[in-house]
Amino acid sequence: MCSTHYGHGNSLPFFRLTGEEEKTHCVFFRKKIEVSVILENIRNDMLSREHISRIHLTTRQDIKNIKRSFGLTNQRHADDATSVRLMLEEMAELGADNPILGCKFQGCLSSEYEGLNNEDFFLAIQHPLQKETLKKFGKEIVCVDSTHGTDSYNFKLITVLVVDDFGEGFPVAWCISNQEDFTVLRKKFLLIKNNTETSITFNFFMSDDAPAFYNS
Repeated sequence: MCSTHYGHGNSLPFFRLTGEEEKTHCVFFRKKIEVSVILENIRNDMLSREHISRIHLTTRQDIKNIKRSFGLTNQRHADDATSVRLMLEEMAELGADNPILGCKFQGCLSSEYEGLNNEDFFLAIQHPLQKETLKKFGKEIVCVDSTHGTDSYNFKLITVLVVDDFGEGFPVAWCISNQEDFTVLRKKFLLIKNNTETSITFNFFMSDDAPAFYNS
């Protein structure tokens, strides 16, 4: 039996996404790319095409349906802050393999995060594999890159990278924060230094033009 929309004829908006188009979206979901970013990328791609297909008319409802179909709707809690706290509890059970270096929630003040304001959020992450990669390849080139607009909170994703033996950039630590000033960056680097249990001395440092990156 064929599934059709009676009365709509061959109007493209009423066609269903193909299986391949749904799988394309799933790749983005698994990479934790925000829905707004996915939709913007789709629209930009549409502008460069002579002919459009159903995927260019993807809606938020389409995305909800795909997530439900592929079992990607699992969420620790509807409230994001609570969801993060639950994730931290799960990570703490990993012991020495816990990738969380430090976390400060909005609405909290702590002497451990001196210089951060009450409304600031801070989360630093370094997987054990990333730690060993930094120790191995961090003596030559260290890069720091900040990505904006990754979520609805306008948090910044600050990534520390090194160049591996294949000449490729390899992320060795992440920091998520609403700030990217000297205080946040210095705290992140101190946590990385303490976690690697060594002082990383490198020949080249690459970052954005903002002086806070180099000064920290």
